[in-house]
Amino acid sequence: MSAAPTNLAALRALLAEGKSAQAAEQANRWLACRPGTPACAAEAVMLAEAAQIAGQVDRAASLLNAACRMNPADAGPPALAARFLGGQGRYVDVCTVCAAALQRRPHHPELTMHFANALRWLTRTREAVQVYQHALGVHPNDPGLTMNYATTLDYLPEADPLRTLVAHRHAAAVARRRAGPALPPAGQRRPGPWRVGFVSGDLRRHSVAGFIEPVLRALAARGVETACYHVAAAEDGVSRGLAGLVARWRHAPHLDHRALADVVRRDDVDLLVDLSGLTANNRLGTMALRPARRHATYLGYPNTTGLEEIGHRIVDALTDPPGSEERAVERLERVEGCFLAWAPPGDAPEVAPPPCLATGRVTFGSFNSSLKLNEPVIALWADIVNAVPGSRLLLKPSGAMDGPSLKVLADRFAAAGLAPDRLEVLAFEPDERAHLAAYGRVDIALDPWPYNGTATTVEALWMGVPVVTMAGSTHAGRVGLSLLAAAGLERLAANDATGYAAIAAGLALRPQVLAELRQGMRSRVQHGPLGDGSRVAAVLEGLARGEL
Repeated sequence: MSAAPTNLAALRALLAEGKSAQAAEQANRWLACRPGTPACAAEAVMLAEAAQIAGQVDRAASLLNAACRMNPADAGPPALAARFLGGQGRYVDVCTVCAAALQRRPHHPELTMHFANALRWLTRTREAVQVYQHALGVHPNDPGLTMNYATTLDYLPEADPLRTLVAHRHAAAVARRRAGPALPPAGQRRPGPWRVGFVSGDLRRHSVAGFIEPVLRALAARGVETACYHVAAAEDGVSRGLAGLVARWRHAPHLDHRALADVVRRDDVDLLVDLSGLTANNRLGTMALRPARRHATYLGYPNTTGLEEIGHRIVDALTDPPGSEERAVERLERVEGCFLAWAPPGDAPEVAPPPCLATGRVTFGSFNSSLKLNEPVIALWADIVNAVPGSRLLLKPSGAMDGPSLKVLADRFAAAGLAPDRLEVLAFEPDERAHLAAYGRVDIALDPWPYNGTATTVEALWMGVPVVTMAGSTHAGRVGLSLLAAAGLERLAANDATGYAAIAAGLALRPQVLAELRQGMRSRVQHGPLGDGSRVAAVLEGLARGEL
């Protein structure tokens, strides 16, 4: 047993350095030498983690089950099991494992996070909020609980803006304390081009990449030097493509907040831009240390960071109209027009005709994450489909979900009055081209609220599908309006449920309008504000120069 922890530590180190293939190869060799039954729960957990790294899914599940049975009082095995099951999209199973373990270890932070996250995937957001609130009563300064609670409030239809702001401020304060004292103020800038750095865990195949690419190109065209600090372990072809657009690419998943801040300081960055907010792999701790001369947040999170050390947040006048300032700790810097630009995928299929022309029935659809679904959304979508004779609803949730979890979604719509034969739920499609081709089965896309789609909206538009949205009172609930306005389609944005249903039903009755929209949609996207990263680049350069 003495060699096992060392081997596992070595595997973790390889993963932290982004060497996943080498880690998998070594894990397979290690596991091949240990075919017997684990002697104890600790050994079973170690072997299960190695099996996960090696991609041996069934063996990992078996070992985790054994570990849970061997030592029921230990929260470690069920927490690891929940993480593993969540990675497989088995959210019903996550709830079962965590609910049982939390009976023995109430409010355990990691178990609570896995449990609440699974509840959210199963559209039970209100319950997730309650789970977090109870756990925070016991662990008020746990960093994971504070951040996950704050982000969950973004999805809650009736969330109070003041409570949401307080939660974000508290999460940021916890991150700040953990990072330690700030660095001394940055010194006099050196002669030469202005430098803008971006820190993110999503500079890979992720929605953030498609939105930051045109901004990087536009900054280069303006003579601004750019640096990217990518803090996720895995990199891919998208990462390599982005790396070719910047002067400095730092792959730094193994660096803690202070070490990364030291790298930024040595790179002499004028403006450091956070692209994550409170999402996974964020580096708010690094931002709290103030390693650059100025700091901003953009793109990756639809709310304030709560961190006062970040001086600026980049938005637009539609997402954050006058009066929104009271909901953010950062100063709002409004881009002219839409605050987003987007680079469409180069290998997307051609736009297909509206499927209703061939089938004689209208198909509404949403490819948004099930995290964004809630009782009001489900009820209204069911009403819309029921009001349009013969129509159907096609759901394709982003992110892996197993059969039982997808059935929960279907059951939620059935409870809202939508007959099973009028709903189809598709499983996650990892192949991007096949994913985009599925839009050929959709006539009209429906946008959720209070957390609108972003990447899903521009993807739908690029594939010719008009999107109906409802403009709310928060940034997350007004991104749809901003994107549609950028495509000249603000008429598809409603202010309330009645208007939303009327727009959707009206489009359903006009198949020729749907066909005309599809034919011209790519031009609307490509030749409008969404195809132009220079507006965002101008704001970033102005911030770097200290002119804003």
